Amino acid sequence: MWPTEVREALAGTLGPHFGDHQFYSIMNFMTGQWAPDVSADDTICEGKVRCMTLVYAGENAVEKIREILGPTDPNKAAPGSVRKEFGTDIMVNAAHASDSPENALREIGIVKVEEDTIKRWYDCYFS
Repeated sequence: MWPTEVREALAGTLGPHFGDHQFYSIMNFMTGQWAPDVSADDTICEGKVRCMTLVYAGENAVEKIREILGPTDPNKAAPGSVRKEFGTDIMVNAAHASDSPENALREIGIVKVEEDTIKRWYDCYFS
């Protein structure tokens, strides 16, 4: 076992780098782009892969939607849950759900829900 000061120094140095890499990997999976390589001007452009954002609101919304989705690992999810039916593994698990109301607000800001980008697709196919 390493001394506490060594573990803390390593965690302080490598932890943020590892966290950033994990975050960028998820963003790459969701958008088809490696975030550090995207220019500031291009951050307003659509990604190269499609995903849909839904905001589930109401009393105990976080708990309710996470129950519908099931555990992150589809192999541990109950039959009929979103992740059991549509997920394949922990990374490709069919859906993301915020883990708290505070994170939901933060994530809603990231995906720019207020811009309603689905209307043009709806109009394209149903108008």
